[in-house]
Amino acid sequence: MLTLLKQEFLKSWKQNRIYIWLLIAFIIPIVMIKINPTPVELLSFGGGSSVAYIGAIVMSALIFTQEFSFGTIRPLLSRSYSRGAVFLSKVIYYIAAYLVMLLVSFIATMIGKLIFANDIPAATMKLVWPAMGTYVVSSILDMLFVTALVLLVSNIVKSSGAAIGLGVLMMVGTSLLGALSSYFVSLWEPLKWNPLQLEQLINYYGRSGADLKTLNMISQQAFKTDMWVPLLVFVLYLLVIYVIAYLIFKRRSV
Repeated sequence: MLTLLKQEFLKSWKQNRIYIWLLIAFIIPIVMIKINPTPVELLSFGGGSSVAYIGAIVMSALIFTQEFSFGTIRPLLSRSYSRGAVFLSKVIYYIAAYLVMLLVSFIATMIGKLIFANDIPAATMKLVWPAMGTYVVSSILDMLFVTALVLLVSNIVKSSGAAIGLGVLMMVGTSLLGALSSYFVSLWEPLKWNPLQLEQLINYYGRSGADLKTLNMISQQAFKTDMWVPLLVFVLYLLVIYVIAYLIFKRRSV
């Protein structure tokens, strides 16, 4: 597994230019905090979290299609690696890459704060820190959901260009589908437990900056239960989607 992960890093360094994503994730927060030195900008890592999000989606779209388009999947599988190990190494890699980009964005945000927003009161920052934690958790869950959908479909297509287009479409499409989902929920309430509706709620959790008590109140209004229940259901959806993506990859001819 470690060998596979090392190979994924080397391929991403050469093919997907991960160092460029890391550089952008570092520069954007500092620039944005200089432009808008407010607690709200700090909460979203100065837009750096969006850079990490887009980078993860692009990598998840390419990580399998490049193996097939470049013809490297056959020698990879012929080296006694199981498809399960190959699939898992790729998923672990792009999740790890996303977390590293997020960390770089956080470091850049703190640098930007020290330089351009050091006058934010300590009392305000005490509210920002826990809100940042909630924002990070919701962003990770959102990334895992969208990249799971990208993996699901990109294991069927053979074109890297189509996979990138799919990733971009997913970024826009999930919001549109979420809005459509809200309409159907208004027609039949049990549909509120569909994954798109849960994703919208989790996004709201992360961007509201609310404390745990307030989030539970929001969840009670929407789902008649504390927020851990919709979160658990959402995680189960994630597992199902990743399993289906793996089964498609497992049956795909090389």
